[in-house]
Amino acid sequence: MTRLSVIIPTADRQDYAAPVVSAIRAVCPHAEIVVSDTSSDASLAVLLADEIAAGTVVYLRPGVGIDVVSNFEAARQAATGDYLMFLGDDDCVGPGIMAVVEWAAANAVEAVVSYTDYFLASYFWPGVTSRYFGDRISGALFIKPFTGAVSIIDPRSALKDALARFGSGLGAMPRAYHGLVSRALADRIAARHGRLFGGVSPDIFSATLIAMNARTVARVDWPFCIPGGSPRSTAGLGAAQTDRSVLWTNPHIAPFKGLVWDPLIPEFYSPTTVWAFSFKAATDLFPGIGLAPNLDRLYAHSLVFNRRYFNAVMAAWRRSAVPRGWFAAITGLAGALTAVGATLAAKVAGRVGNFRPGGRNTTALADLPDIAAAYSALEHHIAASGLTLQLDPLS
Repeated sequence: MTRLSVIIPTADRQDYAAPVVSAIRAVCPHAEIVVSDTSSDASLAVLLADEIAAGTVVYLRPGVGIDVVSNFEAARQAATGDYLMFLGDDDCVGPGIMAVVEWAAANAVEAVVSYTDYFLASYFWPGVTSRYFGDRISGALFIKPFTGAVSIIDPRSALKDALARFGSGLGAMPRAYHGLVSRALADRIAARHGRLFGGVSPDIFSATLIAMNARTVARVDWPFCIPGGSPRSTAGLGAAQTDRSVLWTNPHIAPFKGLVWDPLIPEFYSPTTVWAFSFKAATDLFPGIGLAPNLDRLYAHSLVFNRRYFNAVMAAWRRSAVPRGWFAAITGLAGALTAVGATLAAKVAGRVGNFRPGGRNTTALADLPDIAAAYSALEHHIAASGLTLQLDPLS
Protein backbone atom coordinates (compact mmCIF):
# COMPACT_ATOMS: atom_id res chain seq x y z
CA MET A 1 0.00 0.00 0.00
CA THR A 2 1.01 3.57 -0.60
CA ARG A 3 0.34 6.70 1.40
CA LEU A 4 -1.39 8.63 -1.41
CA SER A 5 -3.57 7.64 -4.36
CA VAL A 6 -4.12 10.35 -6.95
CA ILE A 7 -7.22 9.39 -8.89
CA ILE A 8 -8.00 10.82 -12.33
CA PRO A 9 -11.32 9.95 -13.98
CA THR A 10 -11.10 10.97 -17.63
CA ALA A 11 -13.00 10.85 -20.90
CA ASP A 12 -11.77 11.89 -24.35
CA ARG A 13 -9.19 14.40 -23.19
CA GLN A 14 -6.06 12.35 -23.76
CA ASP A 15 -4.01 15.40 -24.74
CA TYR A 16 -4.41 16.76 -21.21
CA ALA A 17 -4.59 13.56 -19.16
CA ALA A 18 -1.23 12.20 -20.38
CA PRO A 19 0.84 15.29 -19.45
CA VAL A 20 -1.05 15.54 -16.13
CA VAL A 21 -0.01 11.99 -15.25
CA SER A 22 3.58 12.77 -16.25
CA ALA A 23 3.62 15.91 -14.11
CA ILE A 24 2.25 14.11 -11.05
CA ARG A 25 4.66 11.21 -11.47
CA ALA A 26 7.58 13.66 -11.58
CA VAL A 27 6.72 15.39 -8.29
CA CYS A 28 5.12 12.44 -6.44
CA PRO A 29 7.16 9.44 -7.55
CA HIS A 30 5.85 7.20 -4.76
CA ALA A 31 2.15 8.04 -5.14
CA GLU A 32 -0.25 5.61 -6.73
CA ILE A 33 -1.88 7.13 -9.82
CA VAL A 34 -5.23 5.64 -10.83
CA VAL A 35 -6.53 6.61 -14.27
CA SER A 36 -10.11 5.58 -15.00
CA ASP A 37 -10.70 6.09 -18.71
CA THR A 38 -14.16 6.08 -20.32
CA SER A 39 -12.96 7.53 -23.61
CA SER A 40 -14.30 6.35 -26.95
CA ASP A 41 -10.95 4.70 -27.66
CA ALA A 42 -7.95 3.42 -25.69
CA SER A 43 -5.40 5.86 -27.11
CA LEU A 44 -4.63 7.12 -23.62
CA ALA A 45 -3.39 3.65 -22.74
CA VAL A 46 -0.93 3.93 -25.63
CA LEU A 47 0.32 7.29 -24.34
CA LEU A 48 0.74 5.82 -20.84
CA ALA A 49 2.05 2.44 -21.98
CA ASP A 50 5.42 2.70 -20.22
CA GLU A 51 3.87 3.78 -16.89
CA ILE A 52 1.22 1.07 -17.08
CA ALA A 53 3.81 -1.60 -17.86
CA ALA A 54 6.00 -0.42 -15.00
CA GLY A 55 3.06 -0.51 -12.58
CA THR A 56 3.38 3.19 -11.76
CA VAL A 57 -0.09 3.87 -13.20
CA VAL A 58 -3.20 1.78 -12.55
CA TYR A 59 -5.20 2.06 -15.76
CA LEU A 60 -8.92 1.21 -15.77
CA ARG A 61 -11.50 0.95 -18.55
CA PRO A 62 -14.81 0.79 -16.65
CA GLY A 63 -16.91 1.27 -19.79
CA VAL A 64 -17.08 3.56 -22.78
CA GLY A 65 -19.42 6.49 -22.29
CA ILE A 66 -20.57 5.72 -18.76
CA ASP A 67 -21.59 8.67 -16.60
CA VAL A 68 -19.03 10.62 -14.60
CA VAL A 69 -20.39 9.47 -11.22
CA SER A 70 -19.95 5.80 -12.12
CA ASN A 71 -16.46 6.58 -13.37
CA PHE A 72 -15.50 8.23 -10.08
CA GLU A 73 -16.91 5.33 -8.08
CA ALA A 74 -15.08 2.71 -10.16
CA ALA A 75 -11.83 4.62 -9.68
CA ARG A 76 -12.36 4.89 -5.92
CA GLN A 77 -12.78 1.14 -5.59
CA ALA A 78 -9.45 0.54 -7.35
CA ALA A 79 -7.38 2.87 -5.16
CA THR A 80 -5.22 1.42 -2.38
CA GLY A 81 -3.59 4.49 -0.82
CA ASP A 82 -4.14 5.59 2.77
CA TYR A 83 -5.35 8.95 1.43
CA LEU A 84 -7.23 9.72 -1.77
CA MET A 85 -7.19 12.84 -3.94
CA PHE A 86 -9.46 13.02 -6.96
CA LEU A 87 -8.40 15.36 -9.75
CA GLY A 88 -9.74 16.31 -13.13
CA ASP A 89 -7.73 15.29 -16.16
CA ASP A 90 -6.41 18.85 -16.51
CA ASP A 91 -5.53 19.41 -12.83
CA CYS A 92 -2.39 18.67 -10.82
CA VAL A 93 -1.23 18.20 -7.26
CA GLY A 94 0.49 21.21 -5.74
CA PRO A 95 3.77 21.71 -3.86
CA GLY A 96 3.75 20.25 -0.37
CA ILE A 97 1.14 17.60 -1.07
CA MET A 98 3.10 14.73 0.49
CA ALA A 99 3.94 16.77 3.60
CA VAL A 100 0.21 17.43 4.07
CA VAL A 101 -0.60 13.75 3.61
CA GLU A 102 2.02 12.63 6.14
CA TRP A 103 0.82 15.25 8.63
CA ALA A 104 -2.80 14.11 8.22
CA ALA A 105 -1.84 10.48 8.76
CA ALA A 106 0.23 11.29 11.87
CA ASN A 107 -2.63 13.30 13.38
CA ALA A 108 -5.57 11.03 12.42
CA VAL A 109 -7.11 13.75 10.23
CA GLU A 110 -9.66 12.14 7.97
CA ALA A 111 -10.14 14.98 5.48
CA VAL A 112 -8.10 18.01 4.48
CA VAL A 113 -9.29 20.94 2.39
CA SER A 114 -7.07 23.57 0.78
CA TYR A 115 -9.35 26.28 -0.59
CA THR A 116 -12.83 27.45 0.39
CA ASP A 117 -14.68 29.99 -1.75
CA TYR A 118 -11.91 30.47 -4.30
CA PHE A 119 -8.93 28.52 -5.59
CA LEU A 120 -5.59 29.41 -4.03
CA ALA A 121 -3.88 28.57 -7.31
CA SER A 122 -5.55 27.85 -10.64
CA TYR A 123 -4.19 27.28 -14.11
CA PHE A 124 -5.78 27.83 -17.52
CA TRP A 125 -4.29 25.76 -20.32
CA PRO A 126 -3.45 27.40 -23.66
CA GLY A 127 -6.56 27.90 -25.73
CA VAL A 128 -8.89 28.86 -22.88
CA THR A 129 -10.61 32.17 -23.41
CA SER A 130 -12.68 34.36 -21.12
CA ARG A 131 -15.85 36.23 -21.95
CA TYR A 132 -14.41 39.27 -20.21
CA PHE A 133 -10.63 38.89 -20.64
CA GLY A 134 -10.31 37.13 -23.98
CA ASP A 135 -7.11 35.08 -24.27
CA ARG A 136 -5.37 36.92 -21.40
CA ILE A 137 -6.01 33.92 -19.16
CA SER A 138 -4.63 31.41 -21.67
CA GLY A 139 -1.53 29.62 -20.39
CA ALA A 140 -1.65 31.55 -17.10
CA LEU A 141 -1.47 30.60 -13.42
CA PHE A 142 -3.38 32.73 -10.92
CA ILE A 143 -2.27 32.68 -7.29
CA LYS A 144 -4.24 34.09 -4.35
CA PRO A 145 -2.63 34.91 -0.98
CA PHE A 146 -2.21 32.00 1.45
CA THR A 147 -0.48 31.52 4.80
CA GLY A 148 0.42 27.86 5.30
CA ALA A 149 -1.58 27.80 8.54
CA VAL A 150 -3.74 24.92 9.76
CA SER A 151 -7.22 25.27 11.22
CA ILE A 152 -9.74 22.67 12.37
CA ILE A 153 -13.11 22.73 10.61
CA ASP A 154 -16.50 21.72 11.98
CA PRO A 155 -17.77 19.87 8.90
CA ARG A 156 -21.44 19.98 9.91
CA SER A 157 -21.32 23.75 10.36
CA ALA A 158 -19.55 24.12 7.01
CA LEU A 159 -22.28 21.99 5.42
CA LYS A 160 -25.06 24.13 6.89
CA ASP A 161 -23.32 27.31 5.75
CA ALA A 162 -23.13 25.94 2.20
CA LEU A 163 -26.82 24.98 2.29
CA ALA A 164 -27.70 28.52 3.37
CA ARG A 165 -25.91 29.75 0.21
CA PHE A 166 -27.41 26.95 -1.87
CA GLY A 167 -26.03 26.99 -5.41
CA SER A 168 -22.84 28.86 -4.50
CA GLY A 169 -20.41 26.00 -3.99
CA LEU A 170 -19.02 24.12 -1.00
CA GLY A 171 -17.42 26.88 1.07
CA ALA A 172 -15.28 25.26 3.77
CA MET A 173 -16.71 21.76 3.36
CA PRO A 174 -14.24 18.86 3.11
CA ARG A 175 -14.02 17.23 -0.30
CA ALA A 176 -12.50 14.33 -2.20
CA TYR A 177 -12.20 16.32 -5.43
CA HIS A 178 -9.27 18.76 -5.06
CA GLY A 179 -9.04 17.71 -1.41
CA LEU A 180 -7.80 14.78 0.62
CA VAL A 181 -9.86 12.07 2.32
CA SER A 182 -8.64 8.99 4.10
CA ARG A 183 -9.47 5.74 2.38
CA ALA A 184 -10.79 4.47 5.70
CA LEU A 185 -13.36 7.29 5.69
CA ALA A 186 -14.26 6.66 2.05
CA ASP A 187 -14.74 2.96 2.76
CA ARG A 188 -16.83 3.73 5.84
CA ILE A 189 -19.10 6.01 3.81
CA ALA A 190 -19.45 3.42 1.03
CA ALA A 191 -20.36 0.74 3.57
CA ARG A 192 -22.97 3.01 5.18
CA HIS A 193 -24.49 4.61 2.05
CA GLY A 194 -23.60 2.18 -0.71
CA ARG A 195 -21.32 4.65 -2.48
CA LEU A 196 -19.24 7.77 -2.02
CA PHE A 197 -20.27 9.44 -5.29
CA GLY A 198 -23.78 10.18 -6.48
CA GLY A 199 -26.12 12.73 -7.96
CA VAL A 200 -24.82 14.11 -11.25
CA SER A 201 -21.89 16.05 -9.79
CA PRO A 202 -19.64 13.63 -7.91
CA ASP A 203 -17.66 16.31 -6.11
CA ILE A 204 -20.71 17.95 -4.51
CA PHE A 205 -22.48 14.72 -3.52
CA SER A 206 -19.35 13.17 -2.00
CA ALA A 207 -18.47 16.34 -0.10
CA THR A 208 -21.85 16.17 1.64
CA LEU A 209 -21.34 12.56 2.73
CA ILE A 210 -17.80 13.36 3.87
CA ALA A 211 -19.05 16.30 5.95
CA MET A 212 -21.69 14.09 7.57
CA ASN A 213 -19.31 11.22 8.38
CA ALA A 214 -15.84 12.69 8.98
CA ARG A 215 -14.53 12.86 12.53
CA THR A 216 -11.57 15.25 12.16
CA VAL A 217 -11.36 17.75 9.32
CA ALA A 218 -8.66 20.37 8.80
CA ARG A 219 -8.01 23.19 6.42
CA VAL A 220 -4.41 23.71 5.36
CA ASP A 221 -4.22 27.17 3.80
CA TRP A 222 -1.81 26.08 1.09
CA PRO A 223 -2.18 25.26 -2.64
CA PHE A 224 -1.49 21.53 -2.37
CA CYS A 225 -3.65 21.07 -5.46
CA ILE A 226 -3.76 23.08 -8.69
CA PRO A 227 -7.19 23.08 -10.34
CA GLY A 228 -6.84 23.38 -14.08
CA GLY A 229 -9.10 24.59 -16.86
CA SER A 230 -8.73 23.34 -20.42
CA PRO A 231 -10.82 24.46 -23.42
CA ARG A 232 -13.24 21.52 -23.18
CA SER A 233 -13.44 21.28 -19.39
CA THR A 234 -16.16 22.68 -17.15
CA ALA A 235 -13.76 25.34 -15.91
CA GLY A 236 -12.79 26.31 -19.44
CA LEU A 237 -16.40 26.47 -20.61
CA GLY A 238 -17.27 28.49 -17.52
CA ALA A 239 -14.58 31.03 -18.28
CA ALA A 240 -16.07 31.47 -21.73
CA GLN A 241 -19.62 31.53 -20.29
CA THR A 242 -20.68 28.67 -22.58
CA ASP A 243 -21.57 26.17 -19.82
CA ARG A 244 -25.38 26.58 -19.93
CA SER A 245 -27.70 24.49 -22.08
CA VAL A 246 -30.85 22.41 -22.31
CA LEU A 247 -30.56 19.73 -19.64
CA TRP A 248 -31.26 16.45 -21.38
CA THR A 249 -29.08 17.00 -24.46
CA ASN A 250 -26.06 18.19 -22.49
CA PRO A 251 -23.14 15.73 -22.91
CA HIS A 252 -22.56 15.68 -19.14
CA ILE A 253 -26.16 14.61 -18.39
CA ALA A 254 -26.92 12.39 -21.39
CA PRO A 255 -24.94 9.33 -20.11
CA PHE A 256 -27.07 9.13 -16.93
CA LYS A 257 -29.58 6.41 -17.77
CA GLY A 258 -32.98 6.63 -16.09
CA LEU A 259 -32.16 9.90 -14.36
CA VAL A 260 -35.13 11.46 -12.57
CA TRP A 261 -34.65 15.20 -12.13
CA ASP A 262 -35.69 16.76 -8.82
CA PRO A 263 -38.72 18.98 -9.61
CA LEU A 264 -37.54 21.60 -7.10
CA ILE A 265 -34.32 22.20 -9.08
CA PRO A 266 -34.68 24.33 -12.24
CA GLU A 267 -34.57 22.01 -15.23
CA PHE A 268 -31.67 23.31 -17.30
CA TYR A 269 -27.94 22.62 -17.36
CA SER A 270 -25.54 24.94 -15.57
CA PRO A 271 -22.91 24.39 -12.91
CA THR A 272 -25.32 25.90 -10.37
CA THR A 273 -28.23 23.57 -11.11
CA VAL A 274 -26.05 20.48 -11.43
CA TRP A 275 -24.39 21.23 -8.10
CA ALA A 276 -27.75 21.97 -6.48
CA PHE A 277 -29.31 18.73 -7.75
CA SER A 278 -26.39 16.70 -6.38
CA PHE A 279 -26.27 18.61 -3.09
CA LYS A 280 -29.98 18.06 -2.46
CA ALA A 281 -29.76 14.40 -3.50
CA ALA A 282 -27.13 13.91 -0.79
CA THR A 283 -28.91 15.86 1.95
CA ASP A 284 -32.12 13.95 1.19
CA LEU A 285 -30.30 10.91 2.60
CA PHE A 286 -30.43 12.58 6.04
CA PRO A 287 -34.07 13.52 6.65
CA GLY A 288 -35.31 15.14 9.83
CA ILE A 289 -32.06 16.73 11.03
CA GLY A 290 -32.40 20.23 9.63
CA LEU A 291 -30.35 19.95 6.43
CA ALA A 292 -32.79 21.96 4.31
CA PRO A 293 -31.23 23.75 1.33
CA ASN A 294 -32.11 27.41 0.81
CA LEU A 295 -33.99 26.88 -2.44
CA ASP A 296 -34.86 30.57 -2.74
CA ARG A 297 -31.14 31.35 -2.89
CA LEU A 298 -30.84 28.95 -5.82
CA TYR A 299 -33.83 30.45 -7.62
CA ALA A 300 -32.56 34.00 -7.12
CA HIS A 301 -29.08 33.10 -8.36
CA SER A 302 -30.56 31.38 -11.42
CA LEU A 303 -32.82 34.33 -12.24
CA VAL A 304 -29.94 36.81 -12.02
CA PHE A 305 -27.31 34.80 -13.90
CA ASN A 306 -29.38 32.56 -16.19
CA ARG A 307 -32.22 34.78 -17.36
CA ARG A 308 -32.83 32.82 -20.55
CA TYR A 309 -34.12 29.95 -18.39
CA PHE A 310 -36.63 32.16 -16.54
CA ASN A 311 -39.55 29.79 -17.19
CA ALA A 312 -37.70 26.75 -15.83
CA VAL A 313 -36.69 28.66 -12.69
CA MET A 314 -40.20 29.92 -12.04
CA ALA A 315 -41.69 26.46 -12.60
CA ALA A 316 -39.44 25.03 -9.87
CA TRP A 317 -40.20 28.01 -7.60
CA ARG A 318 -43.97 27.51 -8.01
CA ARG A 319 -43.61 23.85 -7.05
CA SER A 320 -41.68 24.88 -3.94
CA ALA A 321 -44.49 27.28 -3.00
CA VAL A 322 -47.13 24.57 -2.66
CA PRO A 323 -46.05 23.09 0.72
CA ARG A 324 -44.97 26.38 2.33
CA GLY A 325 -47.60 28.78 1.02
CA TRP A 326 -47.46 31.66 -1.45
CA PHE A 327 -46.71 34.40 1.05
CA ALA A 328 -43.64 32.54 2.36
CA ALA A 329 -42.56 31.72 -1.19
CA ILE A 330 -42.85 35.31 -2.43
CA THR A 331 -41.13 36.89 0.57
CA GLY A 332 -38.41 34.20 0.49
CA LEU A 333 -37.62 34.80 -3.16
CA ALA A 334 -37.71 38.58 -2.74
CA GLY A 335 -35.23 38.40 0.15
CA ALA A 336 -32.96 36.07 -1.78
CA LEU A 337 -33.01 38.34 -4.84
CA THR A 338 -32.00 41.25 -2.63
CA ALA A 339 -29.11 39.25 -1.16
CA VAL A 340 -27.88 37.98 -4.55
CA GLY A 341 -28.18 41.47 -6.01
CA ALA A 342 -26.12 42.91 -3.16
CA THR A 343 -23.45 40.27 -3.69
CA LEU A 344 -23.33 40.99 -7.41
CA ALA A 345 -23.11 44.74 -6.78
CA ALA A 346 -20.21 44.21 -4.38
CA LYS A 347 -18.35 42.13 -6.97
CA VAL A 348 -18.88 44.74 -9.65
CA ALA A 349 -17.70 47.49 -7.30
CA GLY A 350 -14.63 45.46 -6.44
CA ARG A 351 -13.71 45.21 -10.11
CA VAL A 352 -13.98 48.92 -10.76
CA GLY A 353 -10.46 50.21 -11.35
CA ASN A 354 -9.12 46.69 -11.05
CA PHE A 355 -10.48 44.95 -14.11
CA ARG A 356 -7.91 42.24 -14.58
CA PRO A 357 -7.93 38.43 -14.63
CA GLY A 358 -8.00 36.95 -11.15
CA GLY A 359 -9.11 40.15 -9.47
CA ARG A 360 -7.50 42.05 -6.64
CA ASN A 361 -4.55 40.62 -4.65
CA THR A 362 -3.86 37.97 -7.29
CA THR A 363 -0.48 37.13 -8.78
CA ALA A 364 -0.69 36.18 -12.45
CA LEU A 365 2.10 34.19 -14.09
CA ALA A 366 1.80 33.93 -17.87
CA ASP A 367 3.29 31.97 -20.78
CA LEU A 368 3.06 28.58 -19.08
CA PRO A 369 2.56 25.90 -21.74
CA ASP A 370 1.25 23.08 -19.51
CA ILE A 371 0.41 22.02 -15.97
CA ALA A 372 3.99 20.92 -15.24
CA ALA A 373 5.19 24.45 -16.01
CA ALA A 374 2.41 25.80 -13.77
CA TYR A 375 3.56 23.55 -10.91
CA SER A 376 7.14 24.74 -11.32
CA ALA A 377 6.04 28.38 -11.42
CA LEU A 378 4.01 27.95 -8.24
CA GLU A 379 6.95 26.24 -6.54
CA HIS A 380 9.23 29.16 -7.42
CA HIS A 381 6.59 31.66 -6.24
CA ILE A 382 6.41 29.92 -2.87
CA ALA A 383 10.19 29.86 -2.51
CA ALA A 384 10.41 33.56 -3.34
CA SER A 385 7.66 34.45 -0.86
CA GLY A 386 9.41 32.75 2.06
CA LEU A 387 6.17 31.06 3.13
CA THR A 388 6.28 27.64 4.77
CA LEU A 389 3.75 25.04 5.77
CA GLN A 390 2.91 25.23 9.49
CA LEU A 391 2.09 21.57 10.07
CA ASP A 392 2.30 21.38 13.83
CA PRO A 393 1.00 18.31 15.68
CA LEU A 394 -2.60 18.55 16.80
CA SER A 395 -3.05 18.59 20.55
